[in-house]
Amino acid sequence: MKRRKPWIALALLVSLTSCGGAPTSGAEAAPQAAEPKRQTPEKAQIAEQPDAPAPRRAPERDGEPTVKLLEAGKEPRAPLRYTPAPSQREAMLMEMKMALGVGTPDAPGATMPLPGTTMRMNLVVESVAPSGDVSYRFDLAGVDVIGGAHPPKMVEQIRSATSKLVGMGGKGTLTSRGLVKEMQMKVPPGVDPATRELITEMERSMRQMCDPLPQEAIGAGARWDVHTRYSLRGLEIDQVRRYTLLSREGSKAKMKFIVEQTAKPQAMKLPNLPPKAVVKLEQLASAGDGEVTLDTQQIVPRSSKMALKTTSVIRLVMEGEKTLNRTDMEIEVSISPDSGAKP
Repeated sequence: MKRRKPWIALALLVSLTSCGGAPTSGAEAAPQAAEPKRQTPEKAQIAEQPDAPAPRRAPERDGEPTVKLLEAGKEPRAPLRYTPAPSQREAMLMEMKMALGVGTPDAPGATMPLPGTTMRMNLVVESVAPSGDVSYRFDLAGVDVIGGAHPPKMVEQIRSATSKLVGMGGKGTLTSRGLVKEMQMKVPPGVDPATRELITEMERSMRQMCDPLPQEAIGAGARWDVHTRYSLRGLEIDQVRRYTLLSREGSKAKMKFIVEQTAKPQAMKLPNLPPKAVVKLEQLASAGDGEVTLDTQQIVPRSSKMALKTTSVIRLVMEGEKTLNRTDMEIEVSISPDSGAKP
């Protein structure tokens, strides 16, 4: 059982990036045709058409998205922008369900459900600049772990770790297109390394709360790519989401997207391993899809749902023994306004 803990750690690590990349070695790497929902992660590719153009430049820093318009859509067209009001208060509910399978490349393990989590976040818009930049603050109002049939000790460990985040928060600034310009988390002094890592992932989730929008005017049928690169525990991950605007009416818009994540073979770090242990990621690939309904007068989406499947293969050399293991993670994430939040 101890041998399996590293693979569980990687699967949870991957799930934290979920809220997706295309295999890229630079600006020339183009997404190819696919429909991830019907394919395995190993074979999924992001684009819906073989000749679709890729983003011309890769993100320059961790978490910075690059947006590339592929089609402007039908007339009438107009820019789509976030326009919340100063002093506006919002509450967000995020629910996550996961399942994990552990095996080998030749014999994948059956996926089994893991404890789910529910997070409640409060947000306040502090100001809106003439440029359209939105400054806001946020804090985590509550976390709940859905135990189900899982061992009580496992559930309590997760609940104990996540409960330390309640009350923590920070502030951010995003453009009217949903691109994060600044994000600062309030980290209490003397916080332990494990909690600090959870705070980092909380910040990453907040950076992905808003869906990035194109600079250009768009109409129904518009399509655009959002390419993001992440660095997570030394693991470099590429993500591409391809959005399609299904409809828009006033400040309301409905979109669907497909998403892909990949990582090249590379050395990586996992917790709770001996100092001389060597871990290498041999393969990581994710594919999924989702739908988003926005009211751009708000920061929190009216509805956002995503399903993602991830396959990873890791090589571990520890105590003279070499092992090659495969993990399969299924994750479902939904975001919506928290109707049960206190005013």
